[in-house]
Formats: sequence, structure tokens, C-alpha cells
Amino acid sequence: ADAGKNREAGHVNFDKLKELVGNDTAAFKDFLLLIKSELNNSLNELESDYAQKDVAALKRTGHKLKGTALSADLEKLTGIAISFDKLTVFNETYIGALVEEARTETEIILQLLEKHS
Repeated sequence: ADAGKNREAGHVNFDKLKELVGNDTAAFKDFLLLIKSELNNSLNELESDYAQKDVAALKRTGHKLKGTALSADLEKLTGIAISFDKLTVFNETYIGALVEEARTETEIILQLLEKHS
């Protein structure tokens, strides 16, 4: 069980999420559903913005993702989102790697959220 907890560290802080909803089980499940929905939407938007080489849209989506990640205390994803939020020019290699990093981290978080839903 400890190994699983360590893998969750830095990705999702479930104790903090439960605390945010006042340890209300129903509210916790609803919050997880909302987080999952927002993460899926943001990831789809990032991939679309990247395909369109749209820096302004990538910044907007990154900013929105930062809000979701901060409110859910998703440390690593917050850092990735901040990188999108700070973009000024379209660098295909850098942004491509950032999108891949966002996808990987989002998939990890979604798997962890699924385990706790």
C-alpha cells in the first residue's frame, strides 16, 4: 500500500481533496467527476490548440488548466500548466514535448482518480 501512496504523491493529494469538500463522501465523488471532466476537456483543447499552432489558445487553455490543477492541488500538473500559461511564441518541439508531458500526467491523474471514485 505504501508504494501506491508514493506513486500518488506529487500527482494527487487525496487527503487534501477530501479536506476541501469537508470530508463529505458524496461531495468528494462529485469533485472527482468534475476534475476528471475538466482534465479531459483541457487535454483535448491543448492537443487541438497545438495541432492548430495557436499560441494564444494554448496560453488560454494552459491558464484554465492551471486553475483546475491549483484548485485540486495537482502539483506536477500545475507546473506544466504554468509553462503553457507563459508561452509567447510557437516552438513546435518545446510545445510538442509540453503537450506530451501534460498528456502523460493527465493520464496518471485520471487513473488515480478512477481508483478513488
